[in-house]
Amino acid sequence: MIQIVLCNGLISQVRERIIEKKWVIQREDLKQLGMKEKEMKTKLAHVRVNVKNLNAAIDWYTTKLGFKVSAKWPPDKPNYAHFELDYGATFAIMEDNNYPSHGRFNFNVTDVDSLWLELKDNVNVIEELVLTPYGTNKFTISDLDGNELGFVQESES
Repeated sequence: MIQIVLCNGLISQVRERIIEKKWVIQREDLKQLGMKEKEMKTKLAHVRVNVKNLNAAIDWYTTKLGFKVSAKWPPDKPNYAHFELDYGATFAIMEDNNYPSHGRFNFNVTDVDSLWLELKDNVNVIEELVLTPYGTNKFTISDLDGNELGFVQESES
């Protein structure tokens, strides 16, 4: 969808004509009219994985990974929790019959080697620590419900 940036009076006239006549304005038309297409910017803000048992999953994420629960919902009988992270999207879990979630969730970390040594003998390892063709160090584990979690350290160069 293209959003047209025009002065106030003209935009309402153009909008009415587009709706009335069902006009379609192409990018080339905008350029000829000296108009700009508004760019949509996106940022991933929240991801959630499904788990079989919320309390068991909270215990796993807090004891195995050291995550801290930030909130649970709904207050009377929670089936959802999200965790505190220093930066990036909010990471959450939700009790749901459709588990595990399909996909992999990568977390950027500052010391992947130490984290690997801490976790490798205490979790289900999907991929051992490896230097990727992209220059990152990474390993992947699964939580107790089979959700895949990757831990990545960007190269220093």
